Amino acid sequence: MLYLKVLRKNGEKSRIELINSGNFKKGYKIISDKEFVYIPIIKKRKGMKKIVELLGEKTDERPKKLEEILEKKLTKEEFENLTTSYDIVGDIAIIEIAKGLEEKEKTIAEAILKIHPNIKTVVKKFGPVEGKFRTRKVKIIAGKNKKETIHREHECKFKLNVEKAYYSVRLSGERKRIEELVKPKEKILALFAGVGPYPVIIAKNHPKTEIAAVELNPDAVKYMKENIELNKIKNVEVILGDVNRVVCRRFKNWADRVIMPLPKSSSDFLESAIIGTKNNGIIHFYLFVGATRPFFEARKKIEENCQKAGAGFKIKRQRVLRSYAKDIVQVVVDFEVRK
Repeated sequence: MLYLKVLRKNGEKSRIELINSGNFKKGYKIISDKEFVYIPIIKKRKGMKKIVELLGEKTDERPKKLEEILEKKLTKEEFENLTTSYDIVGDIAIIEIAKGLEEKEKTIAEAILKIHPNIKTVVKKFGPVEGKFRTRKVKIIAGKNKKETIHREHECKFKLNVEKAYYSVRLSGERKRIEELVKPKEKILALFAGVGPYPVIIAKNHPKTEIAAVELNPDAVKYMKENIELNKIKNVEVILGDVNRVVCRRFKNWADRVIMPLPKSSSDFLESAIIGTKNNGIIHFYLFVGATRPFFEARKKIEENCQKAGAGFKIKRQRVLRSYAKDIVQVVVDFEVRK
């Protein structure tokens, strides 16, 4: 096919001129070497000096947005109700199907597979994360028949079953933030540890820390133990049990840092976390609160539980992490325990 040969310094200018004149050959890659750029053209026109014939290579024309594929496959009303955001855990996409779109769920799932070649399975949510083990039912609607995957985050690997153990990809940045705050040789309580994202990421980067990871869900504990081996971690103790019982029995005044990523009910365990924290230790307290006065609600919970534990506190940092539902947000408050 035909290519216009131009000096590299003139490549972008020539490309734009060809697009504006309607002579740029779409769907083929621009080729370059040390001196020249070769731009695919539809036909030779008057004034073009250097035209060469090369074997063209097609570009990847895979659609990049869900809307591009589904715009003509859904009615206007269906398209307006479409939820276009979804979580990707490993090679599994977890999506929400809006009411009224159930008959089109397979079409939506297959569109996601076209956009993301690395996704092998698409599942849809059945209700919220709930129960004492913090799990959610899902249904496979496209791709491979599997619910287990390996998710990669911050150079660590996490094996899990998306139906048997909860994993929030949306807290990836928050996990990195906490890891960067950790000091050498800290003792850390990772509460509600799940399959181990907080303790594993911290342990991988701070091998001299001592971490106790507490989790009630036996399936999550099984995967956490596998992930500790998978990432060659040596400094994490995995404990299956209830946080209130475990901390008060074994870890009074033990921790330099406590992590509490259970926003729905973390306040039910906050007194125990305070009891487990050393003087001047830090607690990372996650909570769902009303969007109007989020930090007022969070501070009230901290005050109440510090009073019960006979401790004082100082807020070090507080911020809204994300919107969770209408008028509800997730916040994190880092506070220092004073004993």
